[in-house]
Amino acid sequence: MKKIAIVSMIMFMAMMGCMKSEIVEPGICACSPVEPPGISLVVQNEAGDDLLNEEMDDFYSKKEIAVFGVDKNGKQVDMVFSIRPPFTNEDIKFEYYTVVLPHVYGLKKDFDNKIFIRFGDNDPYELKISFDEKQIANQLLINDQKAARLEEDVLKDWPMFTFVLK
Repeated sequence: MKKIAIVSMIMFMAMMGCMKSEIVEPGICACSPVEPPGISLVVQNEAGDDLLNEEMDDFYSKKEIAVFGVDKNGKQVDMVFSIRPPFTNEDIKFEYYTVVLPHVYGLKKDFDNKIFIRFGDNDPYELKISFDEKQIANQLLINDQKAARLEEDVLKDWPMFTFVLK
């Protein structure tokens, strides 16, 4: 009888643990972490040059970039980001380096939907991100100016915006 009770308990837990979640379409296993997509920023100067490309004279390395939020107590909190090199995805070739911000949706409440990015010794830029019902960024304001979203995002459901430094 104990064996039947133990097996029944294990079956019940397995069935409940892998029920589908409707947060991301199509539903995923509930024991998998739900991580909404982040955003990528193509950083260019007014001439359209890629400012993350090491071959440029005035490029910014990862050490010269800071991404942070300000919490409710006014404390600066650094955020995780990476620099992604150009890549090819099936038949699409993407030729720009990008600043990848993977956790923007999860941090929107902590930072009142405002994130800051600083390049070198320049003043930080304020990023305000709007999200759709699928938790995907659909608009980016940089210092209250709308950033251009790439017409056709290279990666499905991973928005890319063009960031022009002035």
